[in-house]
Amino acid sequence: MIKSTVTQWPIDGPVPPEYQALSWVTMLMRGIRMRCPVCGTAPAFNGFLKVKHECTHCHYPLGIIQCDDAPPYIAMTLGLLLGVVGIVISDQNGHLDFGLALGVFLPLVTIVSIGILRPIKGIILAAIIKNKMQ
Repeated sequence: MIKSTVTQWPIDGPVPPEYQALSWVTMLMRGIRMRCPVCGTAPAFNGFLKVKHECTHCHYPLGIIQCDDAPPYIAMTLGLLLGVVGIVISDQNGHLDFGLALGVFLPLVTIVSIGILRPIKGIILAAIIKNKMQ
């Protein structure tokens, strides 16, 4: 049996005054910076995409929030849009070497998608907390 040391955050009860009037912009910017959307002090992730069980500063239970598949879908869509726009722009004169385009834009799309995945997960985490959807 695992003993839990989680301090209960009063999600349904009174919220501490310093966290009551957080604006959307504040919470989303904290999410982009991959910090706890509630306090903005402690990191929200343990590893690359694993959300901490609770915030080490304000003890908000981040582990109960499930972002599911939204961050990868958004990251892949933005990465693919970048690749399509890049191919269209590079095909200015009407003939594009397909091998060169594939060799340049496939790694670019992959790197961009992986690079923006974590900040997007932070944004989704902040939006779920702000909308009280946990």
